[in-house]
Amino acid sequence: MADLGASNIPRPAQNYGQPSIDGELKIFVNSAFEISDQIEAYAFGNYANRDVSTEFFWRNPNRFSDVYTQGSKRLVLDLTADNSGNCPTATSASAISPPNRFFPTQEEYDADLIILTALAADANCWSVNELYPAGYRPTYGAEIDDWGSVFGLRVETKNGYYYDLSASYGTNEVKYAIGNTLNPSLGPGSPTSFRPGDSVQSEFNLNLDVTWTQEFAALYSPLNIAAGLEWRKERFESVAGDRNSWLVGEFHSQGASIGSNGYPGTPPQQAGNWDRSNSAFYLDFEANISEKLLMGLAVRYEDFDDFGSTSNFKGIFRYDFNEIFALRASIGTGFKAPTPGQSNVTRTTTSSFNNELLQGGQIPPTNVIAMYYGGEALTPEEADNLSIGFSLLPLENLVLTLDYFKIDVTDRISIGARQSLTGDDVAELVGLGVPGASDFSFVEFFGNSSDTSTEGIDLVLTYDIEWPQFGNTEISLAWNQTKTRVDFSENPSRRFIVRLQERPENRGILTISHNWQNFRVQVRASYYDDWVDAKFNGDDYSPVCTQERPNPGAPTLAMVPSKLSI
Repeated sequence: MADLGASNIPRPAQNYGQPSIDGELKIFVNSAFEISDQIEAYAFGNYANRDVSTEFFWRNPNRFSDVYTQGSKRLVLDLTADNSGNCPTATSASAISPPNRFFPTQEEYDADLIILTALAADANCWSVNELYPAGYRPTYGAEIDDWGSVFGLRVETKNGYYYDLSASYGTNEVKYAIGNTLNPSLGPGSPTSFRPGDSVQSEFNLNLDVTWTQEFAALYSPLNIAAGLEWRKERFESVAGDRNSWLVGEFHSQGASIGSNGYPGTPPQQAGNWDRSNSAFYLDFEANISEKLLMGLAVRYEDFDDFGSTSNFKGIFRYDFNEIFALRASIGTGFKAPTPGQSNVTRTTTSSFNNELLQGGQIPPTNVIAMYYGGEALTPEEADNLSIGFSLLPLENLVLTLDYFKIDVTDRISIGARQSLTGDDVAELVGLGVPGASDFSFVEFFGNSSDTSTEGIDLVLTYDIEWPQFGNTEISLAWNQTKTRVDFSENPSRRFIVRLQERPENRGILTISHNWQNFRVQVRASYYDDWVDAKFNGDDYSPVCTQERPNPGAPTLAMVPSKLSI
């Protein structure tokens, strides 16, 4: 496009990669204090602050809908109070181009330039081309504050009871910012930078753990018993953005989109805080049934004020055939409750489809539009776990362990496929105050939409070498092979399925550590397998660095080579 006379186009026009870190600070404190021979107080915590920024897709000044254009026409705003500006109606160069056309021809560009030059001289009319003549890339970033603290007491009584009482609090606050953009509905009076809102997640925990041993004549060893109580409160808060980031400006009636383009701010009616509390109790038993057989059982009961209660268990056993070989196994259940954020978050997203930028949004699964497309209140994920393996000591200094594991998850929480919206859907979302909804072409939401199964093998080899007068060397090799399969998915998102199933199957880490007096050196090499990166030209995923394909609905699967790093 620069070859056709346009100026100030950024080079490159689009950046890709990880967000840049503009500033970072991390602090960690760990302390303990003995109050008496039997009581110890402890505290630890961390604080981290990070400023990050990235860039959104470049906005083409000839075809970005509801900002530069409307259909095949330039979006020209009449600035007069009574719409008497007589603003020109002009076809935008390349607003609607043939397949595989992204830039205008020289003739189209020259004709369009004449119109834009005349438009700039007209005080009654205005287009975004006057502010960003060569398009623009919104810069999106955030300041992230993360801190947590734990305070506790450990008590050991004379009769063999160990108590651990603790309180912890942690919070993560993300303060969003977006610049090099505008709220098109505010016209030439729009700011070019905004604070679209904040997200805050916090958690408070109270814990009491007790451990002791009990003698039983029927057992080979004393029974180790552990019990505990926990109370937790979680909170998610969505803070409204500055007024201009979500305001419906006077020029929306002329077709201009609403909100800070790229990431509209959160309006007050969508802001709020959501919390929940839960309490839990657990018991754990472990003992040697005989000289060679160790068995254990743990049970946990948990009650949520929004989901009800759940009970889970884990059973283990280990049988030592001799000093060289031992067999071990475990079986259990588990669960993961959806966070308040997953159940309530609302945000806007922009993606590319056939070289067009489409705006959509993530909405709560209980939003009326989400429920129309099958959304419903989230429920916890549930899991069944099994592992079996052995340990082997073939040489005095060589230890080998091999374990097989299988995890079945039902009602797995994930983002579903994007749902295209009708005009009535959009009007409904606008009425509910969803930020940027007037420009939405799709929505997506979390759901308990999938059942998955994961199985794999863990192999660990450790070898110690003692060197006379030169310390010792430890060599360890850890190898993991894992395969995940989506057994069932309702309203599936292809990106979720591909990302889950096509991760590296094999990973390995080789570590060599040498210790000699006060000197220590460590060398580590890691390896991971080929994997698939899914980049779709479809309505449920935005392409990244992909070429147009004859069938825009087909996925582009890029095979990423295996990697060895040292």
